[in-house]
Amino acid sequence: MRGDVAATVRRVVASLASLAISAVFIARFHGENIRDPAWVLCAIFVGAPAFAAGALWTPPMWAQVLARGFWWSFLLFGTFLSVTGDGSERSLGPGWALAGGVALLAAGRLGLDAADARFRPVAFRGTLVLTLVLAMADLLLFLWVGIVDVDRGHGGLLLLLPPMAAGVIGLLRLRTWGLLVGIATNLLIVTLMATELLHVPHWSVRVLIMSSAVAQLIVPLPMLVTIATGRAPGPDRWRRAQAVGATCVILALVGVSACWSWLHLAGLWH
Repeated sequence: MRGDVAATVRRVVASLASLAISAVFIARFHGENIRDPAWVLCAIFVGAPAFAAGALWTPPMWAQVLARGFWWSFLLFGTFLSVTGDGSERSLGPGWALAGGVALLAAGRLGLDAADARFRPVAFRGTLVLTLVLAMADLLLFLWVGIVDVDRGHGGLLLLLPPMAAGVIGLLRLRTWGLLVGIATNLLIVTLMATELLHVPHWSVRVLIMSSAVAQLIVPLPMLVTIATGRAPGPDRWRRAQAVGATCVILALVGVSACWSWLHLAGLWH
């Protein structure tokens, strides 16, 4: 009974934090005249967190993973806006980063370990779930940063959306090709970022994207080694390490967003 109450409280906190993402956006742009087609993006920024807040209370695995993907993407996008945005954009960054981080920390693994008729891996469930969440967060981050970048005269990030989406779909269907497409896409992303062949709005975005891509190459390594060697899958021993690592990354991104915003407000960084 106590465990059920604690889980309910955590879901409530995560849902409220998710709705706060929408509230921050509405508060910032309330009463302003939003031009076409910017209203579509605005609808996404309001609707996506609301969807995530509701998805946390539902059983399907895809909904649980998508909710985490939304929160990770708002955490990353909020950090991006805190570092690179102008006055109006920068005001959204810390709120989005903080709310996304609180939602992720409060939700934890709630709902991710529940039985699902379509998502039933025989091994490495924790690794596959983490890979899926990171891939979905990257997909959303590329979509939103790419749209912002198009408004600034660039849009190369949007070209990577099809293979990223294909990898996510393959992973959700537990297909080996989905994992391979994801690995190939992340190798391509690392190459493009390292050689600066693809335009990004700021050096910090390049570091953020490269770090996420490298993480997605490292996370499935134990699973790939097991497949390559033909050994029987053992218990997912890395689950605790993954949880600790994710918590550290969340806290670090929220800290970066807060510190950068303070530097801007204090006039110490322009």
